[in-house]
Amino acid sequence: MNWRLLLVLILLCLSTAEALAQQPPESDPVGASQLVSLTWDRSAPPADLYLMPARTVLGFSRDVTRRYGQIHLTCLSSTDPADGSCEVNGSDLPLAGPSNVSIQLTEQRSGLRSEIRAAGYLERVMSGRFCSGDFWLAAKRALNSASWETCGTDQPLGTGVTLWLPTTELGKLVAGHWKGKVQIALRVDINQPAAVSLTLELDFVVTDHNAAAIYLPEFGHATPTVGLNLRYDPFAHTLSGSKLVDVCLYDGLGSQSQYLGLTVRDTSGHAPGPTGFSVWHDDGGTDARRRLDYTLTLDHAGTHVPLVNGLEHQLRNIDSVPLRLVMLPGMTYPVYCVPTPITFVTPVVPSTSKDAGHYGGSLHVELRIPTTSP
Repeated sequence: MNWRLLLVLILLCLSTAEALAQQPPESDPVGASQLVSLTWDRSAPPADLYLMPARTVLGFSRDVTRRYGQIHLTCLSSTDPADGSCEVNGSDLPLAGPSNVSIQLTEQRSGLRSEIRAAGYLERVMSGRFCSGDFWLAAKRALNSASWETCGTDQPLGTGVTLWLPTTELGKLVAGHWKGKVQIALRVDINQPAAVSLTLELDFVVTDHNAAAIYLPEFGHATPTVGLNLRYDPFAHTLSGSKLVDVCLYDGLGSQSQYLGLTVRDTSGHAPGPTGFSVWHDDGGTDARRRLDYTLTLDHAGTHVPLVNGLEHQLRNIDSVPLRLVMLPGMTYPVYCVPTPITFVTPVVPSTSKDAGHYGGSLHVELRIPTTSP
């Protein structure tokens, strides 16, 4: 055994332990503004997000008369979460923590508001280690607690704060770009105005890639079956029809995509007629008498867009078109989607040119979200 090496290791361990147990440096309360930004997908929500890391020192002085051991935090309002809401008055009671701060976030595209709650608590830095090996009193106090707590001969000399957004609260946000603000007053004396103000600007981008969907409100969970709404004109002996199908596109990005790519394919199994889309008589024939042709027109941002079989149509200006708040099948929270109704039009044809009976066909509708979106 190398006793000199052992002695060095022991001294090193002792010096490290001593360093970990040191009081924080002298510091006065200082006003500050901080931007907290984060991006995540709802399929992989982040862990607890710390707005103020554990034991962020709000003030510390070995001059006990400065009363930094009773620093506490209050909000501007106890009811309005626009700038964060919590207790507006300090308390000289040793209130147990953590306590909550309600925060209002606004989705920038839709104006949708959501309220989430941050949690936080205070800890006191003591003059000695009578009750703690690292100078920090073990008790966690509410953010507005201004109690003066001693421990044996030790006096409180400073205060640290821990403030975080739990992952469960972050999970309440649907896809979109969310912004909010928290303004907190730092006080030393409960009977005096705030010493300084702390401001946190929150900027979150939430995506929901796995939930992108083509939503047909009329059908809900059911497989859509659309009738062409054919009408017979007994005087002209003609057939024609028009059917509007309500469609809403959810991009999983808070309707902020650069564009949405929509493709409609006729998958009836036969080459369609000249209009690009057709239904066929149930007897299996493929001649013109057993085929009814129709067209598809999509309404986007007030413009009628003719759809071409198998050709992708890029719908732009997604960030400015009116949105609709819906509850998509399988979801437990409302989201905004882009209304894009599609009209099925069967042009006028002589009734004598078509065989009587039931006609059917199928369409495949595909939504593509550009990879360059947030």
